[in-house]
Amino acid sequence: MIRLEKISKAFGSTVVLRELDLTIERGKTTVILGPSGTGKSVLLKHIIGLLQPDAGRVYLDGEDITNLRGRAREPLMHRFGFVFQHSALFDSMNVFDNLAFGLRENHLCATAEIPARVARELQRVELSGIEEKMPAELSGGMQKRVGLARATILEPEIILYDEPTTGLDPQTTVHINRLIVRAKEALGSTVVIVTHDVQSAMEMADTIAFLADGGIVAAASPAALCGNPEPRLQAFLNARGDVCAHLPHKLEHVGPGAPADR
Repeated sequence: MIRLEKISKAFGSTVVLRELDLTIERGKTTVILGPSGTGKSVLLKHIIGLLQPDAGRVYLDGEDITNLRGRAREPLMHRFGFVFQHSALFDSMNVFDNLAFGLRENHLCATAEIPARVARELQRVELSGIEEKMPAELSGGMQKRVGLARATILEPEIILYDEPTTGLDPQTTVHINRLIVRAKEALGSTVVIVTHDVQSAMEMADTIAFLADGGIVAAASPAALCGNPEPRLQAFLNARGDVCAHLPHKLEHVGPGAPADR
């Protein structure tokens, strides 16, 4: 569905991506895994067009979208949902208006339908009834879930997640992962997740693409990746123990989890 070919990007003298190639399959969950500071978020922003490459091309369904701008890019943007690393909620708006913002701006439904859609998405992330709360009144975990609901309310074909579990405790991390999987199942979306969390990657990914030194040095299913002898990959996977010796089950067909208010 998405193909990146020979993507290169530098900021001044700092080269972040070097002729990177990556293919993302329709309807699958692709996790871009790697250490902090290796360019994972930069890569994600190239997919959605927040950044343009210095060289290389980005394709969506075979169409070159690298240089689309302005009105020509609007139909494309409606196909994407983006969940920011720190939620990026509008702090001057309550939860209802945060979720309704995209629907209103893009005229995606009648005004009378918005309250029902907001309520549905909040129920999906197990936060029913918080429409009037302000972001400052929410815990970090709750803000993450509102950020997820703001993306999924648009019913996008493709959802991009930038470090969705950063700063969360282990229990809340598991809960967020389950909500991500549940949203994918409900919408049938193609999902791309950027993370340095090995456990989460193993649980959620159909394919893990490991980013190091500006390129994808390995890309495979979690089980196949464990068998890849690439030394940078193995050092990262096993920095906190032999994760491949206890490969977690992939999260799928998940039902409601325990509420997490943190």
